[in-house]
Amino acid sequence: LEGVAEDAASQFRQLANSIPQLAWMARSDGWIYWYNERWYEYTGTTPADMAGWGWKSVHDPAALPGVIELWSASLSTGEPFEMEFPLRGADGQFRVFLTRVAPFRDSSGEIVHWFGTNTDVQYRRDAEKSLREQAATLEALNRTGTRLAAELDLDRLLQTATDAGTQLTRAQFGAFFYNTIGDEGESDTLYTLSGVPREAFERCRMPRNIDVFGPAVRGEGIIRSDDITKDPRYGTSAPYGGMPEGDLPVRSYLAAPVRSRSGEVLGGLFFGHAETGVFTEQSEDLLRGIAAQSAIAIDNARLYSQVQTLLRSEREAREEAEHGSQLKDQFLATMSHELRTPLNAVLGWAHMLDSNALSDDKRRSAIDAILRNTRIQSHLIEDLLDMSRIMTGRLRLELDVIDVRGVVEAAIDIVRPMADAKGVTVALAIEDGCCTVKGDANRLQQVVWNLLSNAIKFTPRGGHVGVHLRETATGQLELSVADNGTGIDAEFLPHVFERFRQGDGAITRGVSGLGGLGLGLSIVRSLVEMHAGEVSAHSDGAGTGARFLVTLPIATAEDTRDAPK
Repeated sequence: LEGVAEDAASQFRQLANSIPQLAWMARSDGWIYWYNERWYEYTGTTPADMAGWGWKSVHDPAALPGVIELWSASLSTGEPFEMEFPLRGADGQFRVFLTRVAPFRDSSGEIVHWFGTNTDVQYRRDAEKSLREQAATLEALNRTGTRLAAELDLDRLLQTATDAGTQLTRAQFGAFFYNTIGDEGESDTLYTLSGVPREAFERCRMPRNIDVFGPAVRGEGIIRSDDITKDPRYGTSAPYGGMPEGDLPVRSYLAAPVRSRSGEVLGGLFFGHAETGVFTEQSEDLLRGIAAQSAIAIDNARLYSQVQTLLRSEREAREEAEHGSQLKDQFLATMSHELRTPLNAVLGWAHMLDSNALSDDKRRSAIDAILRNTRIQSHLIEDLLDMSRIMTGRLRLELDVIDVRGVVEAAIDIVRPMADAKGVTVALAIEDGCCTVKGDANRLQQVVWNLLSNAIKFTPRGGHVGVHLRETATGQLELSVADNGTGIDAEFLPHVFERFRQGDGAITRGVSGLGGLGLGLSIVRSLVEMHAGEVSAHSDGAGTGARFLVTLPIATAEDTRDAPK
């Protein structure tokens, strides 16, 4: 019988040595007297090391009290033992094992020994941990993606992405550098920060200019470093040989480009930590996801902004068209009135003359009224024809080298009767040496006449209109027409040269009931620009008068030589 028992024990040990688990046998009191070969291979121990309670030496000290407590309970109750705990391998690293121990009993039910196995479950533990990390990553990305997708304001969007990246990667600080286009090509703009105040970045260099940081901004891929100071590219950017004074103390470093659907590199997300080895593969995966989500969100925000701009432009264009239509309708109504007014006067006086019921004095007044209103009507029609020629590009200038003094004096002579009738004085001041220009004398006289008529019209009785002619230090002729009349409202001043525009809803410079079609100043601007000049209006507001300034290029020696003889 003893031989049979010995054979059975030998076969059992051979079987135990063939299984992949660590296996061992213990007496009823827990004293372990045999381990299989797998045990010694894994632990790197000898039978002498493991005799009795020597197994404690390969246990994790932190977990050992719990193991002893549960093993002691099994020895006391005879219940099977099951527990997961780490065992140290021959390489000094701990791995988690699932340990199961079952009692062997004799025919009377007494425990004669225990048989235990240790199954390596570290792979399962790692897989479970990996799954948990992946689930956490997906959940975090889903939360971040939801927040980013709901944000259409670019500033808040990028701040959200930077904050989320800093939190999820466990960075100490994070930043988003946005690619902008400057006068000299691409540049970097610090857009958002997380974890540190903006002042902390004031002395930092832009990442595009640093060898170790540039690849992320240029779209060359993700960079992760446990210690960026050990990177061969670190400290190679002149004039620094390492971390410049004032830069943040980066050791762990993680950065990723943010690329749009079209492939455009929008910028880069950068994260850092003062300690080494902070960022993991999971951190890299998280950042990759955040960068992709940020790119989509930025594209959406840009598209939304473009749509809003188009809608705003369309709305403004529609409002402008509606306003233009209103102005046109107003202009047509005013034109009808302005053309009928002198015509009615002419017809009325003509009927009275035809009746032979007027005295000689009245006949003279009638003729004067007919002539005056005919001239008014002629001027209105000429303004309309000039504006039509200007708008269709059919207005032509008869250019010659002319003395502007004569043009100005002739225009003053034309308006003098109108000024005298209102009691408005017109004074002319011409500085020495002024002035010849290359231009159309008739059209320039029309410019001066329009400005003077406008000034006299809006200057009350007893007022003053001043005309000043001089040559500037920059070789320009400057003509100034100033009055102390009603002035121009600040709101209307930018529109004073526009066609059909009038202050206070009248075809005037701000006072209703003074007549005209609102074309005079628009014609002035067009004629001055056709002479390569500029015209501007100045006023401090209602009741402060107005000043119109015309500048024209002085005639050159070549202009004088080429002028018709």
